[in-house]
Amino acid sequence: MPIEITGKPVSNIHPLASGTVSSINKPINVPHDTARPAADSIKLTDTAAYLRKLENTLSALPVVDMQRTESIKKALTDGSFVIDPARVADKLLDFESMLYYRAA
Repeated sequence: MPIEITGKPVSNIHPLASGTVSSINKPINVPHDTARPAADSIKLTDTAAYLRKLENTLSALPVVDMQRTESIKKALTDGSFVIDPARVADKLLDFESMLYYRAA
């Protein structure tokens, strides 16, 4: 996509005179466009507004569900926590395939 640059033509831009520091501090006269819009504006789509609301809701939630963590800790301690190896394997394969397809 081309970018349009307006202002001074390139032929009027001169390199620094003999590389001195004093030439760096000289002001540059840039013409100002007098036909500027009054203010910039932005309009969010319904989807963007929904995503913003969802983001705010999620940011208010705690990072760790302490109630669930404590229940799992208790189940591990009393020996009632059951590990289903087939379910763990399926979840690992799902995760790996998700990583593979995102990288491709």
